[in-house]
Amino acid sequence: MSALDVARQRPTGQAGPIVERQAFSDGEIRMRDRVLSGAQISPGDHVIDLSVGNGLLTLGALSLVGVGGTVTAIDRSHQALETIPPAGFGAGTLRRVLTEIADVPLQEDTADAVVARAAFAHAPDLIRAFREVARVVRPGGRLSLFEPVYAERRHDANLRLTPAEIHAAEEALQWATPGARYMHRLDMRTATRHVRRGFRDIEATMDTVVVRLEGRNDVHAYLHRPPHPSVPSTVDTIAAHDRELAARYATAWHQAIDTQAKITITTPGFYLTATRADTPIA
Repeated sequence: MSALDVARQRPTGQAGPIVERQAFSDGEIRMRDRVLSGAQISPGDHVIDLSVGNGLLTLGALSLVGVGGTVTAIDRSHQALETIPPAGFGAGTLRRVLTEIADVPLQEDTADAVVARAAFAHAPDLIRAFREVARVVRPGGRLSLFEPVYAERRHDANLRLTPAEIHAAEEALQWATPGARYMHRLDMRTATRHVRRGFRDIEATMDTVVVRLEGRNDVHAYLHRPPHPSVPSTVDTIAAHDRELAARYATAWHQAIDTQAKITITTPGFYLTATRADTPIA
């Protein structure tokens, strides 16, 4: 186990409703509730969150498992694991594990459910990552995830940039993190194919995440908010390659909101749920 694999016992109590936190948007809360519902979590369960990020699924799962349950929070980032907020009264035990999702240091059949959000999209080896999930979930246990399809993300901002400048900015963003280069490979069909190896009763449905920017403050937040605790913001990522390009990129987005009044960003994604098969993993 990693040195960050630290368990914290919560006060005695019963599993209760998930406490809303102002840091989470309405869209994030809806996504969280759908993923956790698909996992069919019960009090006392052991749940693995495959990619902590801002703690959205981890906190929700801690509330659902209650004091008799455990949530193992996995991330490749120290920052993500260290900044998980307190879950509150009646929550389960939190275990932090610093690792990749394709190398989970847990025994076979140890989890009642695995939940994930934007975890597999960043995995270098999808086959190994999905096999690892099948290994750690007990027979009859659940997998529930939401994965964005980054290759189909679109926005309607009329950016006053040359094609070369847009290409350079996109190249910088694509190499922002070790996992960013893999973001455009995953889609629902690919994920379903991998999940069939070890799972049954697979259900997958498409959805679209819509973000609307309605003023300069929204644009500033969109450009400067880190997408993950360990990942720099869009502007900082581009600036690491070319500071002048980053300045022009930010200016173009602000000019666009001044003329359009509203910018819409759409990211297709898919929900997938499955039950661990009783047969050995092929």
